[in-house]
Amino acid sequence: MKRRDLAFKLKHSNLISDIGLSYLGPFLYLADFDELDYNAARKFLKGRFSGNLGCSAFRSGDIFARNLDFFYNNAVEFVVRTQNSNGRFATLGVASNIPELLKQNLSTRTNLHNLQYAPFTLVDGINDHGVFMCVNVVPSNTFGSTTGTHPGNEEIYTSMLVRYILDHFASADEAKSAIENTLNIVNIQTPALNYEYHYLLGDGSHTYIVEFIDNVAEITEVGASEMPAILTNFYNHGVSLTEQGEVDYTTVSDYGQGLERYNILNAGISAVTIDGGSSGETGISAIDGGTATLVGTTIAVTNLQKALELLESVKYSKAYLESTDPLWLTEFTGEHASGNLTVTDAYETPSKFDDILAEARTRYSNRHLNGEQGRNPDSPYFGTWITTHSSVYDLEQKSLSIKSQEGSQLIEIPLFRGI
Repeated sequence: MKRRDLAFKLKHSNLISDIGLSYLGPFLYLADFDELDYNAARKFLKGRFSGNLGCSAFRSGDIFARNLDFFYNNAVEFVVRTQNSNGRFATLGVASNIPELLKQNLSTRTNLHNLQYAPFTLVDGINDHGVFMCVNVVPSNTFGSTTGTHPGNEEIYTSMLVRYILDHFASADEAKSAIENTLNIVNIQTPALNYEYHYLLGDGSHTYIVEFIDNVAEITEVGASEMPAILTNFYNHGVSLTEQGEVDYTTVSDYGQGLERYNILNAGISAVTIDGGSSGETGISAIDGGTATLVGTTIAVTNLQKALELLESVKYSKAYLESTDPLWLTEFTGEHASGNLTVTDAYETPSKFDDILAEARTRYSNRHLNGEQGRNPDSPYFGTWITTHSSVYDLEQKSLSIKSQEGSQLIEIPLFRGI
C-alpha cells in the first residue's frame, strides 16, 4: 500500500504539554513512551480485568484490522508508541480500558500517574518486525479460568500479553513457540465475570489464533487453512464451518458470542486483497461517518478503504437495530433474567431472546439520558455498547489508521516518530 497523506496532521494536534499527550479526538490521545516499567505494571494489573469486550478482528494480506467494542463509558483510549530500548522492539498500538483514566481525569489532571500503565493494556498493535497481535474476550463457561500455563516461570498476565509479545518477538513463530513452551500465562480476571481472552497473532508469513483451554495453549494456524483469519468472541478450537462458509453453530460452546459478526467478516474478507487496490467502474470515493459512498467513476479502491468498510459492517451499534438481518442474537447469550440463553437457542428458538433484545433496544434508544454521552454507570440506561475504535494496520508500511467512537475522522499514525 502506498503511503497516503495523513488524514489527520499530527504536527497540528493539540499537545497537552504538561502530561505529554497529543489530542486526537474526544476519547483518543497519542502517547509516546521511552521507558516501560514491567514490575510496576504487574502490580497495577494484578487482580484486574478489562471486562467483556465484544470485538471483531481479521487479517487479509498486508492488512490487519479490528473493532474494539465496549460499554459507553468515560474511559479514554491511547495510541501508544514505544521505541527500541533495552532489548525491546519498537511498537505501535492502542491501549484501552483503564478505569482511572477517564475523560475528566485528563481535563482535571487527576490520576495521571496511571498513564505509565497505558502501554501494558494494549488491545491491538504491531512491532517494527511486522509482528501483530490483538486480544478479544471469550466466555469461559466451558473451559474455566487459566491459572498458569507453565507454573514456576514468571507470570505474564493475559491483559498484558499483547505488550509482552510485541516487545520481545521478531516473528509470529517465535512468539508461538514461547507461548507453547515457556511463558506462564495467567488470567487475572475477577471470577464473577467469567470471561477469558483469546488472541489473533501473526506476521508477514503466518496468522494464528491463540486460546487457552484447561491451562494449555491451543494455537491454530488460520488464513492458510480452511478457517479464515477471523476472531470474534467464541472459542475457535474445535469449530468448523458449513458448506456455505458460515460457522457451524453446533460446534460452538454454549455461550459463544459474535457468530453473526464472524459470518459477515468471512463473507467480505476476500475483498480485502494483498495488492494495492483495484480499479473498476464503481469505487469508493469517500468515507463519511463511517459509510463508504459509491460513485460510478473509475478510481482506485485501496485495501484500507475496503478494510474500513468491512469493519463498518460489524460496528456494534448494529446489534440494536431492527433492520439488522439476521439479528445478532448471539451477542445476548449468557445469564439473563429470562434464563441462560445459548447459541443453540439463538439458532433454534430465537423467540427466547425477545425480552432481552427489547430491553437492549430501549437502553440504546435512550442512551442520551444516561449522563454525559450515555456514560453514567449508575443510570438505568447504562449498558449500551459501541465500537470504541476501529484499527487498520498496514503490515508493510507499519502504520495505523484509526477511527474512534464510530466517528468519521480517520487518523493515520506511523510507527516511528517524525515520519
